Order: sequence, then C-alpha cells, then structure tokens
Amino acid sequence: MNNKILFITTDSCSLCSLGRVKVENIFGSFIEIDTIDVLEYDQNLVFRVPIVVYKNNVLDEGKISSFRLIVRFVRYLIF
Repeated sequence: MNNKILFITTDSCSLCSLGRVKVENIFGSFIEIDTIDVLEYDQNLVFRVPIVVYKNNVLDEGKISSFRLIVRFVRYLIF
C-alpha cells in the first residue's frame, strides 16, 4: 500500500504553487509528499493540474481546497 500524497503539477502554474503550500501545511508533518510533473504522470491530465492523489484516489484538483483535502483524506483513511 502506498501511503504517500502525490502532488501532480506543471511548470508556471500559479494554482500549483498555492496548492502545494496547502498540501505541505496540512500533510507535510506526518506523511510523505511526492511531487511529479503531469507530463511524466499522464499527459491527459494537463488541464486538471494541480492534482492531489492519495492511494490512487483524487483528493482534489484545480483550485485546491483545504476543507476538501481533509474530508477526502479522512474518508480514504476510514474506508
């Protein structure tokens, strides 16, 4: 089981920079966060970045919401 947060990003993306800060603030102290470029992951997702993934489940994408990140993370921990 892969217990890491995967942050999918691209170059020159202001939403990605803001989203990365939120992900670091919420998860940075207790779970590993890997950052990967969307072109290395899946080119079909290029218009959805940033994307936050945990256990192959999308926690949030686009304009990242701290509330959605936390709620969906807890949901995937429980179920």
